[in-house]
Amino acid sequence: MKSLLADLAIESLNGNSINSSDSDSAPDHPTLTPAADDGKPKKGIRVGKRSITDLNDETKILRIWLIGSIYNVNDYIHMITLLYQISNEYTVYMYINSPGGSITTASHIINAMERCRANVITFNVGIAASCGSLIMSFGDRIHVDENTTTMFHNAACGNFDSAHRLLNQTNHIINSASQLFDKMRQRGIITEDELTGIVANGEEFYIDSGEMTKRLKANNIWHEEK
Repeated sequence: MKSLLADLAIESLNGNSINSSDSDSAPDHPTLTPAADDGKPKKGIRVGKRSITDLNDETKILRIWLIGSIYNVNDYIHMITLLYQISNEYTVYMYINSPGGSITTASHIINAMERCRANVITFNVGIAASCGSLIMSFGDRIHVDENTTTMFHNAACGNFDSAHRLLNQTNHIINSASQLFDKMRQRGIITEDELTGIVANGEEFYIDSGEMTKRLKANNIWHEEK
């Protein structure tokens, strides 16, 4: 099973063709299952464009892999639906290896995590940067693997629009992101100085696995793998 999931993750990162969550037909692989028609969480492995989910009713575990850049929220609907649907009998393990992406999509995922009745444990298994680090930071408990990197910075935006509208959009995004960063400061994931640097000065902070582990343990939100 681990080998299959690793292969799927590598294929997804390489951009190779794999069964997509928005496909009209059932996946070819016998262990990949389509979405439930009855509105109930569907067990088994499901491969989406940007995520992989594995729901096991016997162990009461939902595993989620967030791989690569995070963009269109439609690519995460199945994953978000599972987070809303599963009961508090389950435990969610979310493995993150992402350079970041859309702050609005990340906010949607974070909202689903906070509303999820199950305990959500997040893992940094490679890099958790930008909105990838935001998602990681809102797990009920957090684990960072050795030799991983966590990077925090403020949101970015840009398009061809009027200067005043672009300024309004930028101010709104900064204010919204600042609220998330302040919650992270309260949890001890970032320091007061880092919060000021991110929000006021637009600085970036790269934190290695050793330092992040210390912070998580000091604030009692570290998840120890068994």
